[in-house]
Amino acid sequence: MIVPNGTLILVVDGARSALFRNSGAALAPQLDLIESADAPSPGTAEQGTDHPGRAFESSGTSRSAYDSTDLHQQDEDRFARRAAAQLDRLAADGKHALILVAAPRVLGIIRPLLAPATHHRLISEIARDYTGRPAQDIAAMLVSHET
Repeated sequence: MIVPNGTLILVVDGARSALFRNSGAALAPQLDLIESADAPSPGTAEQGTDHPGRAFESSGTSRSAYDSTDLHQQDEDRFARRAAAQLDRLAADGKHALILVAAPRVLGIIRPLLAPATHHRLISEIARDYTGRPAQDIAAMLVSHET
C-alpha cells in the first residue's frame, strides 16, 4: 500500500490506541508516535458482583434468568466510540489522509459511527490487531497490505 508522507495512522483495539504520522516516503513509511492512550478494563467478575435478574412467567411457575451484563465489553465499546470521535476530529481539519488499523470487532463498532467526511479521508481500513506492536512492525504491515 502507498502511505503518503504526512498520513495519520490510528491503531486501536478495545483498550489501547496509538496515533502515528508517516514522516517517510510513500513506499517506505517511517512512523512517528504522536500520542497513545491506554484504558485497561478489569474483567466483569472484578467489576460487578450481582447475579443476573430473574423473569417470572405470567402464568405457571416457570422462571428464566436474564443474561448477565458484560461490563468489560461495555468498557471496550466505550473506548472504541471515543476512538471514532478522535478519528472524526482528525478528519475535520482536512489536512491529512487517514488510515485506520483496528481489531476486527472494534472496527465493526467504529465504522458506523464515523462521519461521511471521515470516510472520504480514509485511505484504508485494516481489520488487524496491531496495538502494542512497534512502529516498524506496523509500517511493514502497511507496505505489504493489499488495498
